[in-house]
Amino acid sequence: MEYTIEQLNGHIEGFYWFGKEDVRLTRLPASTFPRLRKDVAFLATNTAGGCIRFKARTSMIGIEIVMHPSRPYEKFSRAGQCGLDVYADGHYVHTFVPPRDGYFISVAETDGARSHDYSIYLPTYASLEIKSLCVDEDITPATKHRVTKPIVFYGSSITQGAYASRPGLAYPSILGRLLDAEIINLGFSGNGKCEPEVASLVSRIDAACLVMDAGGNLTAPEEEGIITVRYPAFLACVREQHPSMPILINNMQHIGAASWNTVFRRLCNRVRDAIKTTYETMLRSGDRNVHYTDGMDAIGPGDLDCTADGTHANDLGFSRYVSIMAPVLRRVLG
Repeated sequence: MEYTIEQLNGHIEGFYWFGKEDVRLTRLPASTFPRLRKDVAFLATNTAGGCIRFKARTSMIGIEIVMHPSRPYEKFSRAGQCGLDVYADGHYVHTFVPPRDGYFISVAETDGARSHDYSIYLPTYASLEIKSLCVDEDITPATKHRVTKPIVFYGSSITQGAYASRPGLAYPSILGRLLDAEIINLGFSGNGKCEPEVASLVSRIDAACLVMDAGGNLTAPEEEGIITVRYPAFLACVREQHPSMPILINNMQHIGAASWNTVFRRLCNRVRDAIKTTYETMLRSGDRNVHYTDGMDAIGPGDLDCTADGTHANDLGFSRYVSIMAPVLRRVLG
């Protein structure tokens, strides 16, 4: 059986606006792109966190896609940036790796002896069009998630998935499998700047929880102090629309350059202080649905082997992120 993108409506996760305006795989609605900064609009076309999810009994899964030109990243493998991961019942099966931009078609062998819930994780740092998905027999909806609403992650490059070795190992995707929840990945590499236009869009999502993993993109000298205004305003915008939704604030991890660059260390500390202050202010105001983890507990000054470049997490680093967030999310989501 062959399915087009239109026929996959109802099997697409991670794109909150999919099917409401069009069937483009964009993480923010395309109609808002003119109001967003150019870099945010471009990154919103990257399919991080997107997933095709279905149940089928099939001996193979075939995909036919067109990869759009992507920005090169020195520390990314092709699989990490542009791969598509196949999972069956939460277990890894295969990675499709388009060798170049443009047209790509491939087939993966799967277990045709019985039905499985399949998840195909889309690329973290690339854009694509799905021309067709092929399986032996009809697909049906996958088993419903235990968590009935999506978990939204907002942040920067690490949130988006840099530098996982493949898309299923970005920490939001791992948490989605552990918690049995749809995830919406709104990490924007270098551009998680807590802008009000983005806050307004995030506040429109009917979510089970917001994981706020932003801050690291507001450490430039020319942006000093912006975090103290934008960060609490972002959360206030979300809280206005969702008075009781759990919010998990994750503070900044250690960035290698802060070990020797005293100016950068001061800027990072200012961001960390602003994030912690926002959390404490929300608690003092009576908000009992705000929670806190510290990225330093995932990647601290002695943990740079958990990174690919002193900043961005590798697979070990992402497992550390999961280890600090999963217990809190399990508790707040019930």
